[in-house]
Amino acid sequence: GGGGGGGGSRSAGSFIPNEPPSGWWKESSTPLRHPACLGALSSDETRDSGSSGVVQDSAAFAPTTRMTPPASIEEVCERLARYWDGECGAGRSTPETLAPRQASVLVPLVSSQIAMEWAQSSSSTTVVRLEGGSGGVDGGVHVLLCTRSTTLSSHAGEVCLPGGKNEPGESDREAALREAHEEVGLPPDAAAVAVLAQLPPFLSKGMVSVRPVVARIISQDFTPTPNADEVDATFLCPLEGFLSPGGGYSYKDWEFMPGRHIRVHYFQRGPHLVWG
Repeated sequence: GGGGGGGGSRSAGSFIPNEPPSGWWKESSTPLRHPACLGALSSDETRDSGSSGVVQDSAAFAPTTRMTPPASIEEVCERLARYWDGECGAGRSTPETLAPRQASVLVPLVSSQIAMEWAQSSSSTTVVRLEGGSGGVDGGVHVLLCTRSTTLSSHAGEVCLPGGKNEPGESDREAALREAHEEVGLPPDAAAVAVLAQLPPFLSKGMVSVRPVVARIISQDFTPTPNADEVDATFLCPLEGFLSPGGGYSYKDWEFMPGRHIRVHYFQRGPHLVWG
């Protein structure tokens, strides 16, 4: 379905919370082994567990001082690199899927500089402001979101991240980049986008195991070009609005099969209802 939550599932008996994986958005003093924010990570890249600075368990870089959202794109990249180092070092880079059907979504992060350029250009991408938050294009890191075409047979007009079903033999990273290229024209190469990390899969209401792939848009020449067959429009929303929900946030625990519940999160952001 639609949705910009981008969380991971950690099952507790018959309840699947679909909460964000702990740690990556929180400040940590753990030494960073490599700057993932400077380039795309290969889908098969591994970490040598004996190398200096590799975190063996994600708990090792869990929050140490604060839980505030990162203020800059560089800070986001650094925290995600720590998180991904820990996941790879602990052997969790390829978790089990939650359902037979698999899909991947790209979580495209945009710096305030690029957001400002889009807002000042002829780009049709709009910017959502948060009540009581930074909100504007000068307000830190933004997430690029889409509204699905109203002509689609399912979830028409709803908010989504670029993404779709994995093709046979396709990795989550490859699927997310391919779908973003098809839906908003983002070139799937290292000159345009840097893949930072892959989050644990979550279970959609449609019983699809969805893997979020977080990336930074780095190309100064790219502007979103919606594929009219799939996407009506694109907009930017501050990342802050999903990590510190505040006003406009709610959730429902939905019984998707007898005795099993899944938590669905809702974020009212400007005129857009983002859920998942």
